[in-house]
Amino acid sequence: MKKRTFLFACFMAYIVLKDTTMDEDTVKQSISDMCQNELKDYEVPKYYRYVDSLPYTQNSKYDFRLLEKMGKDFISQEGSK
Repeated sequence: MKKRTFLFACFMAYIVLKDTTMDEDTVKQSISDMCQNELKDYEVPKYYRYVDSLPYTQNSKYDFRLLEKMGKDFISQEGSK
């Protein structure tokens, strides 16, 4: 009999603030409210992370592998708090 492993995925929102005078908590709450109104429950990000800029590959595309690594590192830091 095979043992089944279930993976639970969650979404993370990466936020790049162009206006550094804005309050991060207010921005996070606004984005969270918008997501809850516009998206299905399982699509709403569980985590929100502020970054200076989004990483790009050498081909000028978003580096999703690096974003995934950043997300895993962020979640493990959040869990250790």
